[in-house]
Amino acid sequence: MISPSAKYSFDSVLRAEGLADIPSSFRDPSFFDEVPLYSRYEQVEFLKQYGEADRLLLELSLEYLQRVKSERTANKAMRFISVTIVRDDVNEYIVPYIFICNSNARMRLKDLHLSLPSKGLGKHIQSLMQKTDHPQDYRVLEDRSTVSDDVKVFISYKSPPQGLISLDAFV
Repeated sequence: MISPSAKYSFDSVLRAEGLADIPSSFRDPSFFDEVPLYSRYEQVEFLKQYGEADRLLLELSLEYLQRVKSERTANKAMRFISVTIVRDDVNEYIVPYIFICNSNARMRLKDLHLSLPSKGLGKHIQSLMQKTDHPQDYRVLEDRSTVSDDVKVFISYKSPPQGLISLDAFV
């Protein structure tokens, strides 16, 4: 459970990044991008006072994913949305992004090959997920092939709502 004051402080971070109100561009039928939820580690230092910063960042990111999910696009195309996570160094915080592809997701992401978390960041995120309120609702997969020597973790709905493409489409 995230304290209201932690949520409020994170909303300030989202405001600084121009993300507090879901940007209208996220509803654009041609939108395809990955946007970080914060840009500097110092912006999320405050989370340490509320508990494990990485777990809180994960939970706050999942809440943001929920908000993005509720935004509808003008077209009826299948969308792909997820939280993606990278980490520059094991001693740094995770960096969550919101990943949105509002159309032609299967074609645009044809080279994306996700797999079960095997080690490192993927396993770390998987273990953090178990500490969240609803771990059963989400699937955690990793991409180790798009960028060599790097891993990106994808988190999205186990059973995506109508209109959303499942992570399983890229396994």
